[in-house]
Amino acid sequence: AVIEGVMMKGPESMAIAVRRPDGSILIDRRQWWSITRRFPLLAKPFLRGSVVLVESLINGIQALNFSAQVAAEEEGDDGDALSDSMLWATMAMGVTMAMLLFVAAPHLLSGLLLDLAGFRATADSLGFHVVDGVLKAIFFIGYLLAIGMMPDVRRIFEYHGAEHKSIHAYEAGMELTPAGAMDFSTIHPRCGTSFIMIVLMVSIVAFALLVPVLPVEAGHWYYTPAVILTKILLMLPVASAAYEIIRLCGKRDPVWLRPLVAPGLMLQRLTTRPPAESQVEVAMAALKTTLAAP
Repeated sequence: AVIEGVMMKGPESMAIAVRRPDGSILIDRRQWWSITRRFPLLAKPFLRGSVVLVESLINGIQALNFSAQVAAEEEGDDGDALSDSMLWATMAMGVTMAMLLFVAAPHLLSGLLLDLAGFRATADSLGFHVVDGVLKAIFFIGYLLAIGMMPDVRRIFEYHGAEHKSIHAYEAGMELTPAGAMDFSTIHPRCGTSFIMIVLMVSIVAFALLVPVLPVEAGHWYYTPAVILTKILLMLPVASAAYEIIRLCGKRDPVWLRPLVAPGLMLQRLTTRPPAESQVEVAMAALKTTLAAP
């Protein structure tokens, strides 16, 4: 979901549909070829997740830039698009802030809380990473609750719900009409919100297993920075593992994985809102454009 619109991505193209104030729908279709076409090895299981994550960040920034440009034009601004260098700088800044807020801050706070509680646990213990994971979840939920109070973000969450309804209708083989999609759920198992929660849970296990074998000892001044840096470097492998879980659940929905997916599905109630039929119409326009791409 973007500003007053939706982005849909297919294997070789992406489409961004945005509702203008006059009621018309502006559609921008762009060719997109994944780097996996050039390097097929990156399309293999447990590698493709990292590629999808990076490419999704790039696609998302481009789509937001387009929707912001349209909004600026409608408000009478010059509507100039961000340059490629500014787009990369924006993405780098966003990733940096996310690492600070959702990796470094919970790690440091975990150590502080455990010390205050009288537990001398270091990052080589499972308990430390459980506390760290709980704090990450609290930070993330708090972040969603905070931004969800902003009217503009609520509109984006409604378009997020419209996106899910459209995808459900397509996967069910229904006729792709806004009215036909309205009865479907705003919750979808392959949503990025679910992906983030699975990343969180996988990271608890991965960090608990890998941090204790680091060639650094607790007590040295560089121990905490080294562990935080290791966690950041492990985010792509962890994301790749989480992607395989999401992919498996989206295709087969194995019962034994449902407890792992359930928290993400519940969290989607914060990142989606029931959309109006006119918003589903925008999502449908993006979906149809992507499906019709050669």
